Amino acid sequence: MFAMKHLKCLIPILSMVLIVTTVQADGVFKWIDEEGNVHFGDRPPATSSPRSVALPKAQQPDAATLERLAKQRKYLEARQEDRDQAAAGAAEEEKRKQERAAQCQQVEERLALLEKGGRLYTEEANGERHYLSDAERSVEIEIERKKIADFCP
Repeated sequence: MFAMKHLKCLIPILSMVLIVTTVQADGVFKWIDEEGNVHFGDRPPATSSPRSVALPKAQQPDAATLERLAKQRKYLEARQEDRDQAAAGAAEEEKRKQERAAQCQQVEERLALLEKGGRLYTEEANGERHYLSDAERSVEIEIERKKIADFCP
């Protein structure tokens, strides 16, 4: 992802470097060493007689090239946007999974408490305790089992 963000900047920079280096070069020299190998360089060697090589002038891109580059840039931006959306969707899905896992754990703990037995109560709005009867406990157990079916995989 890091490379894609900088790719948009890299292409124009490389183009400018190539243009600048061809413009600033005093010339390119070609020579053949004692072993018959051909070399090119921006400075002539002291040991042999180099030949100056004429470089072609840098050409301005034509309209078709500019259009193609614009399409490529647009495509790369669209692909990056797709990747960003996919990453955001994956992060949102992971968050939902974690929330469901937490809800599942709470429901399982409540069901275990209800099935354990003992005296359970709910607190009324006025602060008084209402102890669950066996029938109320059975209803609550069924409610929690349905929740487990909804929240737990």
